[in-house]
Amino acid sequence: MYKRIVCPVDLSQRSFKSLPIAVKMADTFKAKLIVLHIVETFLSEQETIMLRVSSEHYQQVQKQKALEVKDTINQNLDKLGISSDNIDIVLREGSPRHDIADLSKKLGADLIILTTTGRDHLMENIIGSTAEAVLRRAKVSVMTVFADDLA
Repeated sequence: MYKRIVCPVDLSQRSFKSLPIAVKMADTFKAKLIVLHIVETFLSEQETIMLRVSSEHYQQVQKQKALEVKDTINQNLDKLGISSDNIDIVLREGSPRHDIADLSKKLGADLIILTTTGRDHLMENIIGSTAEAVLRRAKVSVMTVFADDLA
């Protein structure tokens, strides 16, 4: 039924609540699981010049941050008792609200599983929920996992 499942995480503890469910679904359907993290769009070359930072230095800093993000995701997988052997971790730059659905489609996903409360309620009321944006934009099935019980 499902061949590729994307599970977006924003590195909050709440966002990782959907991972065990995504792993179970991937196991059930013998599907590939992709953990997706979208980093807010990096600075353009012009912006780095304005900040008096070389683009090479900025790229090096971003590469280091990407390694740290992958490490954080792997640590959370370990903490949840999930083996990362059959999981792809994909990092992209952009806007999570706008790009999760589009990137999931480009990755060949036929199911997106995400947590519905990765940020505090005040932010959701001001700018809207990422999960809601994904539901509106996605051209594939979306499963949301409610995570209100985590602090």
